[in-house]
Amino acid sequence: GLRMTETLFPHFEVKFASAGEGTFEGYASTWGGVDHVGDTITKGAFSEALNEHRRAGTKPAMLWSHDQSQPIGTWTSIQEDAKGLLVAGKLTLGTARGKEAHALLRDDALALSIGFQLLPDGARQRGSIREIVKVHRLPEISLVALPANPQAKVTQVKAAPDTPRALERFLRDVGGFSAR
Repeated sequence: GLRMTETLFPHFEVKFASAGEGTFEGYASTWGGVDHVGDTITKGAFSEALNEHRRAGTKPAMLWSHDQSQPIGTWTSIQEDAKGLLVAGKLTLGTARGKEAHALLRDDALALSIGFQLLPDGARQRGSIREIVKVHRLPEISLVALPANPQAKVTQVKAAPDTPRALERFLRDVGGFSAR
């Protein structure tokens, strides 16, 4: 269920659900550009891996810096779009690492990185660039400080307002109240 938080003001009362707290979205991978390790990923390269997850009823793990011993949340949505691999996730804020990741995301200090496996037909060499055309498996997507692909970044982080200024922004942006 949703945990409701209640705050009283002299002339009105505000209730907001914290269900969105700890959720975020961004691109785990983008099409076309060449990353720091010389890879480029072609549009549609993840379709086989995503279809396999759907068939098996699984999803990639959400890890802290590719460390299998440190899961920090779950992916709620993973899809290919015109720009790349768009993901949405929810951090497990009941864990120390989940809370740390949330604070770092809010300060724009983390990005996304994929952990994937290829079969021999999954990539082809074009000079110094490895063109990835088919990802066989996508076991995990991590939050990291230094991504190989600088375009693999978090685009939105949601949190319950935790300061008077954040509550003011929430009321203005979501509640439709004036800046006054």
